[in-house]
Amino acid sequence: MFIKRFLISLLFVYSSTSSAIVNKIKLDNNVYLSIENQTVEYYPYSLNIKTEEETIKVDQYPEEGGKPVFNGMAVIKSEDKSVILVQFYWKVKHADIDGLEYQTYSYRYDGNNVFINENLNKEKALSGFKGCYYDIDGLCEESLYSYDTIDKIKQYIKGLYL
Repeated sequence: MFIKRFLISLLFVYSSTSSAIVNKIKLDNNVYLSIENQTVEYYPYSLNIKTEEETIKVDQYPEEGGKPVFNGMAVIKSEDKSVILVQFYWKVKHADIDGLEYQTYSYRYDGNNVFINENLNKEKALSGFKGCYYDIDGLCEESLYSYDTIDKIKQYIKGLYL
């Protein structure tokens, strides 16, 4: 009986501490940001801001040889601004490449609207490849992208800009 209780409590602790991928974030009272499926050809996902009165599409995310995989969303708040990060990845497989291509999109929130953050989106660390580039002999030259989770890129941006 003791072992059963121990295993159940261990499972509870583990499941409550693991980070889940969040696709909806509360920005303010009754203002939410969410990733939604959509039926627009070649753009399977959209980023929407929702209030009690309306839903506004902020951005949409393309297929790049395949459907993107949503990898997380986060908000970084400071005294005078909020930065929103949305990360996707795509599976890439060709004769000489096999891995995941990551892209993090950045937005800013001014208390009323969400805007594409053109300046931050120029940051090279927001995209990268994790996998193998194969040479002519078929040997893998491994590429490691350091910011392959929303938490990692969030910490990087916090250290860089806030």
